[in-house]
Amino acid sequence: MNFDEMFKDLISPRKSVTIGKHVFYARPMTVKEYIDHIMNPEKSDRDELTILRCIQDEQGKPIFSDIEQVKQLYTVSRSELIGLVSQVSIVMELPELEKKSETTPS
Repeated sequence: MNFDEMFKDLISPRKSVTIGKHVFYARPMTVKEYIDHIMNPEKSDRDELTILRCIQDEQGKPIFSDIEQVKQLYTVSRSELIGLVSQVSIVMELPELEKKSETTPS
């Protein structure tokens, strides 16, 4: 088994979204961050906290310094950013998922 090829199937590709003239990148949530996101009793702030933690610039540095900055964003911007985090953290492209499941015996 070629480890490098296998590893490419297990990691998320780097993705970005452009809003206006700015490009935002998302890193995948850690397992702890994912659990914190799902189990957060304060549902109204969980997306904002995840955006704060996971949205980065091109060099991989956090863009936002505190949750209050994130809360000031337009709702549509927050939706785009949390969607990007979701894409790199938990959503596998459907054709990839189907292709892999077809080759896996039941």
